[in-house]
Amino acid sequence: MGFTSEKVKEYFRRHLHHGNNTKEIIQLIEQSDILRNMCSNPLFCVTLASSLEFHQPQREGQATTPVINQTQVLLDYVTVLLQICGYDRNTTHKCLREVGELAYKGIKRNKLSFEADELRELNTCPDYFITVFMFQDPDRQSSGVVYEFRHYVIRDFLAALTHILNVPSYRLKRVLDEAFTDTHGSLRTFLIFLVGLSSRKSANRLKLELDSVPSDATSCISEWLTKSVKRRLTNMDQKCTQSMFLHLLHCLLEFGDNQTLTDLLASVTTIKLNQLILKPLDCTVLSETLINSDVIEELDLSSCLAEPEEIQKLKPVLHKCVILRLNHNNLQDSGVKHLVNILNRSDCKIQILELNSNRLTDDCLDTLFSALSTNSSLTELNLSNSSQEGKHANQFTHEKFQHVVDICSQQKEISDVTDDLALLRSKKKKTRTRSLIH
Repeated sequence: MGFTSEKVKEYFRRHLHHGNNTKEIIQLIEQSDILRNMCSNPLFCVTLASSLEFHQPQREGQATTPVINQTQVLLDYVTVLLQICGYDRNTTHKCLREVGELAYKGIKRNKLSFEADELRELNTCPDYFITVFMFQDPDRQSSGVVYEFRHYVIRDFLAALTHILNVPSYRLKRVLDEAFTDTHGSLRTFLIFLVGLSSRKSANRLKLELDSVPSDATSCISEWLTKSVKRRLTNMDQKCTQSMFLHLLHCLLEFGDNQTLTDLLASVTTIKLNQLILKPLDCTVLSETLINSDVIEELDLSSCLAEPEEIQKLKPVLHKCVILRLNHNNLQDSGVKHLVNILNRSDCKIQILELNSNRLTDDCLDTLFSALSTNSSLTELNLSNSSQEGKHANQFTHEKFQHVVDICSQQKEISDVTDDLALLRSKKKKTRTRSLIH
């Protein structure tokens, strides 16, 4: 039956007990659909643990949340399976192509299992090779057997692998376009693996393991990422565009080319994800990809159901934003503590910060206003509630808010205070106007 989720945690706690990022690694596994589902397989856990030791990237002088390249881990795992089944380069290459073509048909038809007669096209594959990736299951209707891929992740990876190994570049671009614009989500994992397998690191691995990889796959997909995708990111107000942009960042992280990432994001100065619900893994991907941007003119993460955990994951990049919109989330007072750390940075670029309707209370005001006394970039802070806001409304008392304003006014000139929605303006060195909206 494989590992339960608790056994997976136990395994990595034991294996990585000497590391400093065990907790973060377990969190990443739980947040990734690919890794979480595959880790029920003990052999995959062994492979992942080994991959973490050899492939884990580290930025010089910076302690970061570990990044797990899912494509590299699956490539390690499939390599192990190929060795188990009796590794022979000639046979392996032919069989991978045939099984991969079958896997791609399975994706297009949204199926994992195939009847025995559908496997007749695998005419060069010995049974022991097929059963490494598929298992036999009784067919109740025909009293025969069906063959089923052991997991949809394995199916999607093999389909991507055969495209990288066998599909010419002009056809590969059409496949990329189709997968990227797929609205049903059936090609999502396939696309991530397709981009990941075209990276330079993967190309070197495939050449070493299989002695065969198209030389133009990396340049082909790099060109597609930097040119073709830009044309689709012209209107960030639409939900479908926001979803495509976020999916693109997931793919770019798998591709692992900082230059391609920098070139692509150079023209994207406004990033709006306010139509999406962000998962913790999405925030990790945002942090790891946007770290390559020097300045982000506007980042809108309103109504994303973001909580303090998401803000913590985004801390490496939020200080680069000129306008940061975090309205209608669930940051609470603990989330404000993360924002205060960002505001206290000497290189903080935030000029407008919006925190409407985030379940903030009086307890965060002292800390927040203390940051305003030292921050040199912020000119506007919005702490108001929308007219129809319910459980997420900020819950400041007038007395407490007035108290912190009075303390802050002793350090900076503050005037024009109204009652319910207090617009506070301060002049700093007679050159900067600061507005605080309660």
